[in-house]
Amino acid sequence: MSDNTPEIPDEIVGPERTLLQMFKLFVEPEVKRRQLTGSLPDPFTVAKAQILFFERRPPEVRLDKEIAFSVRAREPRAFQDDEPISLSEIEQHIDAIELDIGDADAGHFTAILLNDHWLMLFDFQRNKLKGANLVERAEQFCASAEDALARQHFGPAIENLFSACELAAKARLITSAAMNSEVKTHGTIHSGINQWGKLGNVDREFVEMFNKLSNNRDAARYTTDKHDLSGLISADMITKARAEIAELKARLKRFSDPS
Repeated sequence: MSDNTPEIPDEIVGPERTLLQMFKLFVEPEVKRRQLTGSLPDPFTVAKAQILFFERRPPEVRLDKEIAFSVRAREPRAFQDDEPISLSEIEQHIDAIELDIGDADAGHFTAILLNDHWLMLFDFQRNKLKGANLVERAEQFCASAEDALARQHFGPAIENLFSACELAAKARLITSAAMNSEVKTHGTIHSGINQWGKLGNVDREFVEMFNKLSNNRDAARYTTDKHDLSGLISADMITKARAEIAELKARLKRFSDPS
């Protein structure tokens, strides 16, 4: 894999083609850069490579001992407590891998040479830690909405449920690289989650409820007759919001409590 290698032949497809493309785009230039600075020997054989994709930063390439991640896998056999396990032993049983908390907001592509083949692991979701924090806050607003509804405080219930849905929507968008995490405007989040709904990437009923809540915010604040508000929010809507929050929590559960 050198800079003099011609374009990848068409007959190379699937995982092998992906590996070659990632090496040519990211790993080989980083190896050459380090060799020019004298921080890597020439020649150098890559046995492990990881590309991190952070928001608003160039991709970061890590090699060999610089790589760190956690693996969640099913046991191929019974293990004793604290017994060391090789990656090759659990290779076929891996369910997911996660970056360490310090890198949790990055997507990644990780390739490890095991014996005579490459193990490729990747997750291009970004902002998982930021997303988990938003989901935690969404759950709090949802609880406030439920409490307000129980008290028949319909205006605060609508406003709090809107906030819960908006935070959940933003969490979904920023972890999918569909939106910059610094976005705070209602309109951008609103248009983003509607577009995501059209693509089938989020429950359409959740998006429709979010739109309804958004349209009713003025009424929630300024309508003087609470009976006019009672039909604008229901326990079913809170249940729908909780379902969206629960799905996001399941995706981001490792980052919900970094302690």
